[in-house]
Amino acid sequence: MKLQILFSAVLLMAVIAACGGGEVDTGLLGRLPQGYDAYMTVDPELIGIEEILQAVEENLPEHALRDIEESDIPLDPFQWSEWVEEMGIESGEIGVIGLSEEFDFMAFFIPAGDGDKLRAFVEDSHGEAEFLQMDEYTVMVINWDDRDQIEDLEEALSGAPLSENEKFTLLTEKAFLSDAAFSCVFFEEITEVPFGAFMTVSDSETELSVAVAIDDEELEQYSDMFGEGLQSRSIKFPLNTMAAVRSTLDMEWLAREYGELAELSDADVEDIESGLPFLGFESLEEFFGVFQGDYCVSLSELELDSHGEPSGGEGVLAISLTDSEKLTAGLSMISSFSEADRETVDGVTVYLIDEGTDRIWFFISDDVFYLTLNVEPDDVIHGISAQDFFSGESANGFMGGAADPELLADGVSMDNDTEDMIRDIFSENAQFSISFSNGMAFSKVMAGPDAIEALVKLGFRMSEQR
Repeated sequence: MKLQILFSAVLLMAVIAACGGGEVDTGLLGRLPQGYDAYMTVDPELIGIEEILQAVEENLPEHALRDIEESDIPLDPFQWSEWVEEMGIESGEIGVIGLSEEFDFMAFFIPAGDGDKLRAFVEDSHGEAEFLQMDEYTVMVINWDDRDQIEDLEEALSGAPLSENEKFTLLTEKAFLSDAAFSCVFFEEITEVPFGAFMTVSDSETELSVAVAIDDEELEQYSDMFGEGLQSRSIKFPLNTMAAVRSTLDMEWLAREYGELAELSDADVEDIESGLPFLGFESLEEFFGVFQGDYCVSLSELELDSHGEPSGGEGVLAISLTDSEKLTAGLSMISSFSEADRETVDGVTVYLIDEGTDRIWFFISDDVFYLTLNVEPDDVIHGISAQDFFSGESANGFMGGAADPELLADGVSMDNDTEDMIRDIFSENAQFSISFSNGMAFSKVMAGPDAIEALVKLGFRMSEQR
């Protein structure tokens, strides 16, 4: 049991950190045998295992450090060089396979040559393990229910590799990252649907790519409603925007299929359409035709109460239009109904609803409808282009988001430690995207180069607060 905990600890550090065209070279991951529920690989050098171990040591509670010091583990678990020396670990990826959520069966694939030093280490540690061989990898089984499982693995090692599994191919052909520092693939026994996550780390950024099989017929059927990328070049945000999220819908598809969508949501189409003449429209098709498909929300400030719930702030909702003239008359009707004050800012007609503590404006500028909370229209009209804000990965997919870590840390009411954590995790790169393709959902997250160590520290902080 001690040996299992010791080996699992190193893998756990990596797991905490992770939390098209042609055949994809998936490295050790694709070479692992088929027939298991969980697969993980980690490249100690690429993931920065020495820095991770140091972060773990610095954040472990004192009693845990004392327990480690008083144990008879024949190495310093926070020094990767000692792992390498004592166990004969060579450079390259380390793999893990497992069965069931509880990992009733677990085996490590370690680049340790003939495995003699690894076997000696297990004996010196009074551990229990079974050893097999797969090319240059020593396969060390540290958890099993019966001998049949070990015999099954021995047979699987001479069978088809994971790379020939159809589900694995779907997960990796678009999402896999070359030079991955960490990879994992889970099948239905663990995650209900096939799931894959792949991470790379460089001097400038950390990239996490995720793929999930869609096991929902309705969701897959209506994935066509999503568009791809930012459509409008006119949307603007205030210069002090700290974070923003965008989504894109195919408005032509919605105009055709809204009736069926309404049935699924139990909405009354006739009731909805009855209010359209008030806005100057005769049908939902005509109403949908006004919109281009972009829906963006930006935040400039966020206030949190004592429970961490939003209690105020500044933000903008922006919706791109194809025919702003049709909506202009509707805004005039809404302003009359809501008793909004009408103003002109830089030639743009704006409407203000003053609620005392909050001020809400709505207006149309350059074929974009804006609804702002405590943000002056002038700050939007002369703000930063959303196209520039959503640069890089956040511009892809039907949904994307980006943040300025410095402004985010300054603009959200939080303690100093949390502010520093945000800066460490995201550095100068905080972006994500989500897309659908061929029955699969894909997501990419971009963070700073020190994100892994920061997440390890965050994990310990959260455990202390429980």
